[in-house]
Amino acid sequence: MQQDQPERQRAITLRFLAEPAHVNFGGKVHGGAVMKWLDQAGYTCA
Repeated sequence: MQQDQPERQRAITLRFLAEPAHVNFGGKVHGGAVMKWLDQAGYTCA
């Protein structure tokens, strides 16, 4: 009888670099850029 092996967990780290066009004068990242990065991360994991 074969024993169930625990599934191996994998971790993926995605990093996005904020370019000067993605930030305002206060150094805050625009929400649209963050949403784009979240969309890309979701596409990568799908």
